[in-house]
Amino acid sequence: MKAHKVAELLNQLARILREAPNEEIGLLRIEGKKGTELSKDEIALNISTLLALSKIKKNTWAEFVKDNNWLIEVKNRDSSRNLIGKILKYLETHPDDLKNLQRKTRERSGRASKELLNALSSLLDK
Repeated sequence: MKAHKVAELLNQLARILREAPNEEIGLLRIEGKKGTELSKDEIALNISTLLALSKIKKNTWAEFVKDNNWLIEVKNRDSSRNLIGKILKYLETHPDDLKNLQRKTRERSGRASKELLNALSSLLDK
């Protein structure tokens, strides 16, 4: 990715953050406007985050699931991307576990890496 494109995406992120409530990042909920679709820049920014998450090793994801006591079966044949999908689906259907994850993000507790908690928190709706 070229420098000017990164600058454009950072400007887009800054606009989104300015439009959101002024609160702690861990508490922030950014979503597309209801009834409209995300802009191409918003999509690109989120895809970049997903791509970064997909590069996290499977063992790190498995440990993250275990550390959070989530009822997600991690199979030997699962790839890192499979686990991301399972985690997102699980948290979508288990709002209490999602709230606990967000609380951990704010408190910086647990054994999961700060980067992993921050990235997941930024992708998930409250």
